[in-house]
Amino acid sequence: MPQKAKIYAEVVLHRRVPKSLSRFTYEIDPKDPVVVGQIVHVPFKAELLPGVVFEIHRRSPRYEVRGIERVEPVVLDKRQLALIAWLEKKYSCSTAQALELCLSEKIWEFTKWKERLEEVIKKKQPTRQKEANTLAEPYKKRAQLLLEKKTAARNKPHLLLEKTPLDRAALYAALRSQLKKDESLLVLVPEQAHAELAQAPGLIFHSGVGERERGALWGLVRHGGETIIGTRAALFLPYKKIGAIIVDQEQSESYQELRAPRYYAPDVALKLGELHDAPVIFITNAPSVETWYKARQESWPASSWNEPMRAGEVQLIDMHNELPAPNGIRIFAQESLNAIARSLALKEQVLVFANRRGQASALFCKECSSVVRCPTCLTPLTLHRDHSLKCHHCGYAEISRSTCPQCGDTRLIPLGFGTQKLEDEMNKIFAQAKTLRLDTESLKNPEEKAELTPQALAEADILVSTAFINKPFYLPRLKLSIALLADMMLNIPHFRAGEQALQQLRHLQHLTQGGELIIQSYLPDNVIYQSLKSGELTRYYKEELRVRKELELPPYGQYS
Repeated sequence: MPQKAKIYAEVVLHRRVPKSLSRFTYEIDPKDPVVVGQIVHVPFKAELLPGVVFEIHRRSPRYEVRGIERVEPVVLDKRQLALIAWLEKKYSCSTAQALELCLSEKIWEFTKWKERLEEVIKKKQPTRQKEANTLAEPYKKRAQLLLEKKTAARNKPHLLLEKTPLDRAALYAALRSQLKKDESLLVLVPEQAHAELAQAPGLIFHSGVGERERGALWGLVRHGGETIIGTRAALFLPYKKIGAIIVDQEQSESYQELRAPRYYAPDVALKLGELHDAPVIFITNAPSVETWYKARQESWPASSWNEPMRAGEVQLIDMHNELPAPNGIRIFAQESLNAIARSLALKEQVLVFANRRGQASALFCKECSSVVRCPTCLTPLTLHRDHSLKCHHCGYAEISRSTCPQCGDTRLIPLGFGTQKLEDEMNKIFAQAKTLRLDTESLKNPEEKAELTPQALAEADILVSTAFINKPFYLPRLKLSIALLADMMLNIPHFRAGEQALQQLRHLQHLTQGGELIIQSYLPDNVIYQSLKSGELTRYYKEELRVRKELELPPYGQYS
């Protein structure tokens, strides 16, 4: 009787290996069959390692092979395998690197952790979709519109421009109510804080979730019908069927993965939507220049949200018209101080924004006209309240300095200002008001960190903040925002500086619902400020694209 041909599996191991050696051949035991996409455990040198089967064949190797020792009851479906293959090609990564994105550590050892994972799943299931119906009603018409427009533009995202602040919880719930029972709604948010503070029912997934809970969520999502609110890591869960994908704050830099594979989450979301035949919705108040360009070149479906919650009115103050301060540094325009006084009298909250930490931007030597720089990366060192000098680029710090490192002169003077200086100024000018500083330095100080509670935020009269204010804070009393260092954002030596300044100021405008955003500037005619004031951002995007085309910058060329 002729002997049956042996069956072999090409296995990708759960271990970083050279890309040229990404697959290893093992013999399949006929009594314990496997399928493509299944997790198996195989001998590798002196170890037993998990891996995933990517091919099954009868081609006999020219060398002796070992057999598969254990099979897990976990199989990646065709969509996941297709996504892994796309990631390999798109981002030039190995199969193993793409695979690591899709599998939690606990899933590699599913049999070992099965009972504990199922316990976590049972605890989570009763809370699914709680209160969804009560939240969805006001936004149902918009949800229907977003889902209908997909049929006219397959494989293209719907661009939802947030001209006025959007009630995200209501929109998420409305979209959930339009999907079938077994379809999942995937909501991508930029950072962990946005997921944790989302005022919407759903399962939370981000890099901070523990491995056991991550494994439980992995198993729960396979059943379908969930709302998942998560960071870019949520793209790689094993969805049974996705009904819709939302990419919230599409313009955020946090969607770019900086480690290999260096994927861009909105692009992966589009591919995932294609694999599940699901609509993808980009929500943004100021889209990235590339997104704005592609939306018009490829005729993406688009709509605007311009509903009752009104964004703050923009007022520009030309700082050339202000009288010089005695020390040469005019921090606040008189009109800004008057506006703060009016808001405080009305018991309204005020935000003073300056994207610069510390007491002063730099130490300046009057003798040789140099600034004290970081010895590691040459960035100007920032002076802090405790007299320390810190580099906010590479982390270098020194306790204090009394002499210039270039000429040895002792006449060092503080140049510019940061959030610590602004906090001191607010306490001097408005001594009766409660001032709270929000920046990463305040998180490093245990006492200051303990004060950053929701109650403290609500009770503060004046908030002094950097871009830290971009966290999802709830500030219903905020009616006045003042941007002090807007021009400095434009002078950052990067081609995206203007785009990022626009997005930051637009965020401040939306935070100040029904109030006013004051921009202090020496360049009041700049197209960014004028576009914000008029509410017509198209003017900025057209001018920016003209400049980028001349310089062959994205979207017209590559930049690395």
